[in-house]
Amino acid sequence: MIPVVLNGQTGSGKTRLLKELSLRGFPVIDLESMANHRGSAFGLLNIQGSQPTQNEFEKNIHTLLGQSSYSKFIFLEFEPGNLGKLRIPEAISNLYKSGIQVLLKTGIDRRVEYILEEYLPAEKQELIESLNRLKERIEKMEEDDFDPQKKSLEHTKFNELKTLLKSEQYKEFCYRILNYYDHSKNYTQPLKNEFIIEDHGSEKNADELISFLHTQFLHEDVNLH
Repeated sequence: MIPVVLNGQTGSGKTRLLKELSLRGFPVIDLESMANHRGSAFGLLNIQGSQPTQNEFEKNIHTLLGQSSYSKFIFLEFEPGNLGKLRIPEAISNLYKSGIQVLLKTGIDRRVEYILEEYLPAEKQELIESLNRLKERIEKMEEDDFDPQKKSLEHTKFNELKTLLKSEQYKEFCYRILNYYDHSKNYTQPLKNEFIIEDHGSEKNADELISFLHTQFLHEDVNLH
């Protein structure tokens, strides 16, 4: 079983692609769904229920891996850090290291559309609280940075973002926050990618990925499953 690891910037549609592959019968490890968290400071928005324990999370992953052993490929998304309170287990880290690295490239306008569709049902106050959590997280990571000018700049940026949320300028907020994530050293993508998909929607993206895998890794006219 060969892991296929989806990489891409925040909001690029990786989870949408995983769902499309799952609908087609391919084995998928949707870590965000299994962890009940999207992995960022905004990761609990529009999420129902609590997170599983670390033990439950890892047990469910091992069960899914065992059930998927029949397949030639298994698909998952690269997660750069924890998913809420849950750590990425070693079994997943090993898949990241050995997997086929695929990059999903999505333009900024489409990424904003995706994020608005996914997060906008949340209440305004929930969005503001999530932004505050992000600010606290960044401050904690950079607490050893004694550059007052840099800290002042960060404080100004977050105040501007909060103002956009309070005035319900959600689209502009998305552009700003994506620009922040894209240029943050904490959100860089990992390994060199072996295949790049230019986003044209989840169905066409899935078609392109399946065609690539069939051409590059299968030499017989057999089903990818």
